[in-house]
Amino acid sequence: MSAEAVVTIGILALVGILVGGYVWRRMPKGKQAELVVEAGEPFALRAAPADGRIYKLWARYDIAWTGTRHGYGLSFDLQAEVGGKVVLDRPLGLGARTLDDPGDYIDPLRMFVSSHRGPDGYSEKATVVVCDLGLRGAASEIVVRGAIKPSKGTTVKGLSVFLAR
Repeated sequence: MSAEAVVTIGILALVGILVGGYVWRRMPKGKQAELVVEAGEPFALRAAPADGRIYKLWARYDIAWTGTRHGYGLSFDLQAEVGGKVVLDRPLGLGARTLDDPGDYIDPLRMFVSSHRGPDGYSEKATVVVCDLGLRGAASEIVVRGAIKPSKGTTVKGLSVFLAR
């Protein structure tokens, strides 16, 4: 094997390790609470993890829509408290079509994505970080209240929220 081939293989291996490590770091870990929610219906998610680590609110969704490739929308109307202190009280949007244009959008990096285009439109299943809930003391309670509404043309087939690192 030539030196050039060895260097190329080494570079590809390093890139693979770096990408794999990045993805692994972004995956949800230490799930504390999960709730299946109905689109448009209010929910309340609570947990009091014993550790003092930073937790995130995650959403797992299965949606279908018609129109353009990114023409779906989910609006998250949320309030989150950590240890009794409000850390989030505003709407967030996911997708190109969100209700009432909330202005703040969820990081588009999705985990475990499965997208499909068929004769009836598009569909996607994914897990996404909705928001980081910030620093907290050990055993302090995390409470997230809200509702998730689909935009016109978006059909929700499955929806859940959970707390994890």
